[in-house]
Amino acid sequence: MKRKSVKLVLASALLAISTAFLLTAEEKFSGLMFGDYYNVLGNHNTAVENQHGFWFRRVYFTYDNKLSDNWKLRFRLELNSPGDFVTKSTINPYLKDAYLSYEKGNHALFFGLINTPTYEKAEEGWGYRAMERTPFDLQGLVSARDLGIGAKGSFGQDKKISYSFVFGNGSTTKAETNKGKKVYGSLGFKLNSALLLEAYGDYESADNNKTLYMFQGLASWKRGKARAGLLYGHKYIKDGNADTTTKVRILSAYGVYTASAKIDLVLRADRVFDPNANGPAVTYSPFAGTNPMNILLAGIGWNVAKNVQVIPNLMFVAYDRENGVKPDSDIYGKITLFYKW
Repeated sequence: MKRKSVKLVLASALLAISTAFLLTAEEKFSGLMFGDYYNVLGNHNTAVENQHGFWFRRVYFTYDNKLSDNWKLRFRLELNSPGDFVTKSTINPYLKDAYLSYEKGNHALFFGLINTPTYEKAEEGWGYRAMERTPFDLQGLVSARDLGIGAKGSFGQDKKISYSFVFGNGSTTKAETNKGKKVYGSLGFKLNSALLLEAYGDYESADNNKTLYMFQGLASWKRGKARAGLLYGHKYIKDGNADTTTKVRILSAYGVYTASAKIDLVLRADRVFDPNANGPAVTYSPFAGTNPMNILLAGIGWNVAKNVQVIPNLMFVAYDRENGVKPDSDIYGKITLFYKW
């Protein structure tokens, strides 16, 4: 009886302390969802051609808590349909963000499963993640999350210079299994109210005597009803055992024009100069892994209500001839639904 009484007292005290703490904290639940009706109108892989249906490409459920003036935490779950045209399974959640942050002025430190600086500015400028991923993300070459520590911030009242740095496992949202680690860094320059320049790089020591590193440059411009961007990057994979280095180089340009309060016109072109061996594993739009390619994205963003958008869009992929072989073109038609709360 005494042991049960002690447990009851401890539980009651813990509940009281937690309740008092939460009353002083600032909590927020939020989320977003986007998915498509898709139709594979043409494909280099005949097994995928003419597939059509519905899927969720992203579902977020996010909990934020401002613990004090300086300390914050975030916990986020993500869910996705498999997107490989083969797997039949239920949609299962996984951990996307789980970190504690300390903020002071224009600077912040992060501890846990955190954003990497790889796509942050590129996605912000592009503004149509629901329509498609940014170029290196689309090719499945670098992750937007890692488990580690990070710092980001800006200098001056006008915040003209910004930085972001992460030291992590290099294992994305998965468990760490090797001795090597990964570092990421970016430096941004806001030249004026319309133009932002950013330089990015990362370096990873991976399994099997492999070294991976990437460099990326971004120019993002926005004024009035129009915005545009230009991105160029190199991804290198050096195999110390075979003494070989493979690379994937990408040049991408986009433009978005707000034709009215409800309509955006969206256009993007990606040039992938080298074969991407990871191409066949890309979800939702697998690519041939043996040929360079040109990718054209076009869509209309229709704001049907506050926080609700319908985006009819098309992706066209034309492959170069490589070693006498030219795969058939890929054509993906989608009607994308995006909403957040």
